[in-house]
Amino acid sequence: MTKGLYLRLAISKPEVVWMNTMETILKIIQEEGRITPTVLAKKIGKSRVLVNVYLRALENLGIVRRVGRGLYELTEEGACLIKNSFHQ
Repeated sequence: MTKGLYLRLAISKPEVVWMNTMETILKIIQEEGRITPTVLAKKIGKSRVLVNVYLRALENLGIVRRVGRGLYELTEEGACLIKNSFHQ
């Protein structure tokens, strides 16, 4: 079994979309510094409700934190994750 085929079997399309969206969100937060779900939703073309789901998941993982009413930023761990994981 080739590596590509294994990856296709191991990761479903919804999981790939989820991971790609998470990566996009993290990159935007890195660029903006702090951002609201409404602005983030407009930037990625998703609903604010869905963006809040992503942000809650990232917050539960300790990658982002809410710093005010509806305002999010990267944690130190999130900044390290981007630095070490994503191609800049």
